[in-house]
Amino acid sequence: MLAISYIYRKNKGDGFEMKKRIISYRLKVDSILSNPDAIPPERWNEILQEHLVQIGFFQHERLIHLIVTVTFAILTIMSFVFCGFPGGWDAGAFGADLTVCGAFDSIHYALLYARK
Repeated sequence: MLAISYIYRKNKGDGFEMKKRIISYRLKVDSILSNPDAIPPERWNEILQEHLVQIGFFQHERLIHLIVTVTFAILTIMSFVFCGFPGGWDAGAFGADLTVCGAFDSIHYALLYARK
């Protein structure tokens, strides 16, 4: 798992590209809304369409994080339930692995959307 994380960071950067993108987009929207008279009326439709596309993208990103988190939770619960069966300790060890991975995913998600 650590090797995969290292390879991802090496190829993609520090892992906070989405946070940087959200912050830069919020700053762009704030600058547009701080001086709305500087924008011609015919350009507002284009700005609103771009805004809808960005909102859709951010919603999709949050949906993917929700699906991953729920999947980890379901697999963890299932593995601990199977741990009670004879010879089920392998499932319990798998559940412990999933718990650790799910915790790291939750921490990453919290850091990604933290307003700092």
